[in-house]
Amino acid sequence: MTKNNVKKTLNEMKELTGYMKKLNEDYFMDDEPQAMPQENPEMHQPEAPEQSEEQEKAQYANEVIQQEPIIAKIRETAIDGLKKYADQPTSKNYNFFKKVFLETDKVLTDAGKD
Repeated sequence: MTKNNVKKTLNEMKELTGYMKKLNEDYFMDDEPQAMPQENPEMHQPEAPEQSEEQEKAQYANEVIQQEPIIAKIRETAIDGLKKYADQPTSKNYNFFKKVFLETDKVLTDAGKD
């Protein structure tokens, strides 16, 4: 190292020592810790606890109950479509209404499972 680099490094170390001394004086007096500055509470919000499987099922059931009238209308429409295309069970329309009916049925029956 050159002489200038050594002097520069020593000056930086003295500066850092001064910062450390000031920090120590600001927070510790007579070897007794003083109150640390408060952190922003928004920065460290505790994470919400994960829901248990039972809580998730209950929440799902509650959502289904709230949406049940809408799901029932969709289901009725699907049944009407199945009736209309009953003579064409291989058609795209029949398969569409069948899928819709099965999905609404699954939603309604899965909500009641434990």
